[in-house]
Amino acid sequence: MNCCSRRISIYDSFILTAKFYILLSNLKQTIAMQYSKNYNIRYYNCDTSLTASVYSIIRIFEDIAVHQSDDLGVGIEYYNTNKVGWMLTRWSVRINKLPKFRDEIKVTTIPKAFSGFYANREYIIHDSQGEEIITATTLWIFVNLQTRRPIKISQEMFDKYNPSRTDMKTFTKLKEIKPVDRTDYEKQFRVRLSEIDTNGHVNNSEYISWALEVMPLDLQKNYRLSSFFVNYLKETNVDDMITVKTKAERVKNFKLTTTEIECNGAVTARIEFEWEKI
Repeated sequence: MNCCSRRISIYDSFILTAKFYILLSNLKQTIAMQYSKNYNIRYYNCDTSLTASVYSIIRIFEDIAVHQSDDLGVGIEYYNTNKVGWMLTRWSVRINKLPKFRDEIKVTTIPKAFSGFYANREYIIHDSQGEEIITATTLWIFVNLQTRRPIKISQEMFDKYNPSRTDMKTFTKLKEIKPVDRTDYEKQFRVRLSEIDTNGHVNNSEYISWALEVMPLDLQKNYRLSSFFVNYLKETNVDDMITVKTKAERVKNFKLTTTEIECNGAVTARIEFEWEKI
């Protein structure tokens, strides 16, 4: 009886130990996927109401993604050496509240799923009280920077970012924005050198800035931006002349604006903003 009990005890101990190491492995994988960093909202991040601008929030998202990649050894220097990189194709952003001047926020990014040459990355912003105030999901393409063509995500990228298999199966393509069928607001801009990033094209945040620049002041003063979606379709380069065309309409209890950005007769991006009455 005692001998049998001892054998069962050893067996149970082995099972518990195995379960512990499996749990620890899963925990390490979760930790490896997530990357967090604290930011203080500076004066230069703010608009006229001392609220962080949407443009600055997108810049913060970019910054933390670059920090994570650099820490993993696959950052800007790696991309420049190997002539590869990630190009953003779609955004989906939900805004519960924008932080204010001098607020401290915690930003977390998660490389969520890899599939072929596509990848999802998520972002979450918490305020100093721990409240989730902004979330975003993005869709990226891994490319050869010399040919500007998509290439299959390398095993090295899988090993570095460590996305889980479950997330790979639940890959998210994000919303496709419909073409604009009329124009209510329109402006033209010439692309400046300061708007070009290390991938050699206009940085993705600038398209959002252009789209907001077209919006009338009364809309931006009396409504708050609650969510937006972006589809990037073609690259834009320095000295290009771009035309921003926007359609505005009321949908249920909010206003919807859809923007097309054109260059040389081709649509380079579509952006959809949802505005709630303040």
